[in-house]
Amino acid sequence: MHVELLVEDESTKAALEVLLHRLCGDADGFSFAIFSFDGKDRMLAELGSRLIPYQRGQWTDALVIVIDQDRDDCMALKRQILEQALRAGLLSRDRTPPVADVIVRVAMSELESWFLGDPAAVRQAFPALSDADLHVRGEVDALQDTWERLQQPLLARGYFQYRMPKVQTARRIAQHMTLISGVNRSYSFNVLLKTLQSLVDRSVAEI
Repeated sequence: MHVELLVEDESTKAALEVLLHRLCGDADGFSFAIFSFDGKDRMLAELGSRLIPYQRGQWTDALVIVIDQDRDDCMALKRQILEQALRAGLLSRDRTPPVADVIVRVAMSELESWFLGDPAAVRQAFPALSDADLHVRGEVDALQDTWERLQQPLLARGYFQYRMPKVQTARRIAQHMTLISGVNRSYSFNVLLKTLQSLVDRSVAEI
């Protein structure tokens, strides 16, 4: 099975590359490729044309589209993306995938919400951080401006001087994130994790 992922930026790509390599391990018959856009606005503007080659028979068994919710309505955002897949010929009106499975997963509200949902992984990546530095009240997925929320203690503890490098930080934390479903406090991460694990498992079953 070959899976391709379309994501909005390089930090999401970096995190998912690490997570997928950890998930698939030595699984035979599973391969993946991840392609990023230069931000969410550009992704939404160019996604329709980017999907057309898949309708023309590009070799992909599943296409996973990952995008941040930010302050958008989650379901409306997902419908917008599925409508682009429909217009590109990847879906029929009843959502039957004539070419490949098309799966949309929304990070709520941002990629960094997934990191804050797994504070143990963040502390393993950055040991000087304390429990208090990463404490989040309420639902992690309901937080806004999560990259700033993560950046603040990293700057305060001296890991970076002016700004958190998002790609480097994403790769570093992803190496330690739990792959056990339900442990991460972010519901949206657990949904994505379950999706990726099912694709890896399917590839093993098809051998």
